[in-house]
Amino acid sequence: MSELPAPSRLQLLRFLEKVQLQDLQRTRDWIAVEEQHVAAAAVRRPAPPPPDWLIERGIGVGMLPVRVHAGGCWDTRKRCTAMTLDEARRALAEGVPGCPYCRPDAALGVERLRHRAGNRQVPRPVPGIQGVVRCWSVRWAKAWSARRRS
Repeated sequence: MSELPAPSRLQLLRFLEKVQLQDLQRTRDWIAVEEQHVAAAAVRRPAPPPPDWLIERGIGVGMLPVRVHAGGCWDTRKRCTAMTLDEARRALAEGVPGCPYCRPDAALGVERLRHRAGNRQVPRPVPGIQGVVRCWSVRWAKAWSARRRS
């Protein structure tokens, strides 16, 4: 076998210089990318604050109002748009129900409206899951008592 001649000290130092220059360039590239990220973060503006009042609209032609929400309500959906304090009060006064969770009617000081059915006042139906929970809890209680008896 033929052996390669051993590299001279000068060749080894040139090789080391080349490797270190490549590492230095890679570090400079990382610095440039990080500076771009910092500059982009500085340019970004904070998100606007959520509106104080929202109106949820229905689906379909006309998209009639369905519910009034407070600005920070967790039950808002995609069909909600911002509204002013006066518009929220007017909507509640016109009979649009308030959200049962954030209770904008209580926050605005507007009493919950009732509609008349004959001579007696009947509470306006509010959508919610109370009926589902009641049904589920009755079924659970029956199953639990049947299990305990056996």
